[in-house]
Amino acid sequence: MISSIGSVPEIIPGVIMKGEYYVFSGEELPRYNSLENVFGVGNVVTGQGNIRVSLVHSQRVTNQVLQNYLGVGDGDGDISGAYAPAEARANAQASAVEEHVRARPPLTESGAAAIEQRIAELQERAGYKTAYDDWIAKVTPSDLE
Repeated sequence: MISSIGSVPEIIPGVIMKGEYYVFSGEELPRYNSLENVFGVGNVVTGQGNIRVSLVHSQRVTNQVLQNYLGVGDGDGDISGAYAPAEARANAQASAVEEHVRARPPLTESGAAAIEQRIAELQERAGYKTAYDDWIAKVTPSDLE
């Protein structure tokens, strides 16, 4: 996949561009230079700066690729089979963490105080001495404002 959503795509050496965009063939399933397994999504194909248009385009093409090339999906756009195994593993891991936390004794007052003291020391070291908004304004680089 070659993609860009909400921005002009970066130049990839060896990939042909026409102006600021890559050259793809096929509207429904855009392929780079008619190569079987290289697809384009978002701004690299639509040429539009509209994030919503690029997002919808990328979802549509990605669903087609998942269904047609990876065999995932039911043909009606449901691709839950692609992420169901990972979701099941994540749920099992979350359950194991929950069991571990529930088995631990509750935090004592002195334990909580020690954590709060450690947080204060780390905030002090980071220069966080005032309100959050003031600190963010202080540490945010000028080119990100």
